[in-house]
Amino acid sequence: MGNVLDKSKIISSLVAAILGLAFTASAQATIYTYTFGERIVMAGTNGPANPGDFATLVFRDANELVDPNRFTLSLIDPTFSSAFRPISYVAYVAVNYDNGLPATPIPPPASNVSGAVGTITGNQGGGPYVANVDSFIWNIGDVPDVLHGGESVSWTATTLNNAWLQSDPNNGTFSLFVYPAPKTQNSGSWYRATLVTQIPEPETYAMMLAGLGLMAVTVRRRRKEFMSHGESIFK
Repeated sequence: MGNVLDKSKIISSLVAAILGLAFTASAQATIYTYTFGERIVMAGTNGPANPGDFATLVFRDANELVDPNRFTLSLIDPTFSSAFRPISYVAYVAVNYDNGLPATPIPPPASNVSGAVGTITGNQGGGPYVANVDSFIWNIGDVPDVLHGGESVSWTATTLNNAWLQSDPNNGTFSLFVYPAPKTQNSGSWYRATLVTQIPEPETYAMMLAGLGLMAVTVRRRRKEFMSHGESIFK
């Protein structure tokens, strides 16, 4: 009877450890890095078609467990300033996503804004996406408080996570609108995002390794207990 109980204990321990690792994997923060360098044909044609990677967007999807999801947009110089006019700027970030609601989504509020611009505001719909039903735009600053080459801005958006993002076959998940300066009517162009990397944060790996180590210690301890009773389920 004692051996049966011991076997039950080790199985329970293993199941608990495995579930713990599964929770860690599902709850991990993941960093997505996008680059921008290809003009979308359906948009304006006042910018170069293929200027090279002139901007990056780093999206830290924290699954809202501890802190909100964070975005960092950076304009790469000298690529940006040489491909566009030196005083050109990025005006909008368009996001293509589906939150499961039938109506056009209300843009997730941008908060904790820091960097080269002081404000980021949202508009429903818009952008280069065909339907515009599940898209919104973040306005990156406002003239004269705008983002130029070599500058970056970061912000958080608690209610936007990767599970809602969707990729348009032609226009991607994120798009940037670049205005030449001075800004004129019907000027500027949209540029699509390309996903470059998708990796868990280092802290996630550390947690998973710690969980595996704990599980190994538990198994060894249980095995010694069984061996001391003259029986082991590992034989």
